[in-house]
Amino acid sequence: MAAEPRPRASILRAERLGRHFGGLRAVDGVDLDISTGELVGIVGPNGAGKTTLFSLLSGELAPSEGQIFLDSERVTRKPVHTRARMGLGRTFQIVRPFDSMTVAENVAVCAMTHERSRRAAEVAGYEVLERLRLADRAQVPATQLTLAQRKRLEIARALAIEPRVLLLDEVMAGLNPVETDQAIEVIGELHAGGLTVLLIEHNLKVVRGLCQRMLALDHGKPIAEGTPEQVFADERVIEAYLGTRHR
Repeated sequence: MAAEPRPRASILRAERLGRHFGGLRAVDGVDLDISTGELVGIVGPNGAGKTTLFSLLSGELAPSEGQIFLDSERVTRKPVHTRARMGLGRTFQIVRPFDSMTVAENVAVCAMTHERSRRAAEVAGYEVLERLRLADRAQVPATQLTLAQRKRLEIARALAIEPRVLLLDEVMAGLNPVETDQAIEVIGELHAGGLTVLLIEHNLKVVRGLCQRMLALDHGKPIAEGTPEQVFADERVIEAYLGTRHR
């Protein structure tokens, strides 16, 4: 009899996570448990708390309540740079390159989180640019990139810290269908290479095609979790997106 497959170890976990802004509960009682090697989607209508959740996980915001664990170590109050060195990388919905630098310099700066010399950081950064199909734009100022290229640069900067978990915040927003397909291919390759990915994405077709598992939020609260088919069939998710009870 074949042995039962071992469950994958939890790499990123949140318990009863919450963030309040006055009377507004932007994130409210979220439990999250991401296993090594998973590709998990976070979905929900505008204002559901998705990006706020990412900011809590990565350290840009401190939680009002709850705990966060990275590879079983409590990181709830640890700063962004500490979590980055521990292997947590993220992108931003609004891309944030250093406009005064070239593409290569943007990535090399991020690689300095683990490389001991500028030369080593440049080499590591160039390897990342090759993976993201940006090597031919290495010496171009970041301001001269197209939106799709800037989105890929955002991913490259996050990859340069050598993350084990990558948080992707709407990296396909604003892209045309061809650019979206290219981005899907890149993310699929990163995941196939062993990277754990947590993805926020409004394009539901993309989420269905990429994600193994999903968590749906509405008004900061988790309303459904499971496979894409299970989540999108949930009446609470349908109501949150359509604003009316589906019949």
